[in-house]
Amino acid sequence: MHKTLFLMTVIFLSCNGSKDLTDWGIPEIEEDRILSNRDLKYIIETIKTEKFKTYKQKQYIPKSVSKLLNIWYGDKVRFASNGDEYRKGCVVTNRKIPSREITTILKSETYFVMTYNHGGRAFHRHILFAELVNDKIAKTIWIGNAFRTLETKDDIIFELECERNYLHTNIVCY
Repeated sequence: MHKTLFLMTVIFLSCNGSKDLTDWGIPEIEEDRILSNRDLKYIIETIKTEKFKTYKQKQYIPKSVSKLLNIWYGDKVRFASNGDEYRKGCVVTNRKIPSREITTILKSETYFVMTYNHGGRAFHRHILFAELVNDKIAKTIWIGNAFRTLETKDDIIFELECERNYLHTNIVCY
């Protein structure tokens, strides 16, 4: 019963123009803002000017980001650290292996940027940007598609500047 109710809620939120996750302590995700690139200039400038530490391990993902992806995706989203085994394709031989691999995490006091590979039915890549306060998502949440492996801050900036019209081809697949 609880799973059915939760699934119906997720489906309703998915069909609505935005995702109101405030009941879970997570700000609203506004798909129209993401699709129109309204915050993209701000995100690019922030990544360019902010001093980040770079990580490749899953333990640096804030709990609030994991919670967001779990709620949004409606499942237990698991990541492999960079270089660890993960499901790259659609053949599942071991369900315990995560279907996502972290490429890069950039983290500062206020911002979190993560790029990751997503295996499964069709291999693809993502970029996630969030503003943080005490490791909790504060305001801006942005998720887009990536076409290259993004391992550095410069790689991420290049992707955002050069592929700005193609960043949202799979907005509902995180």
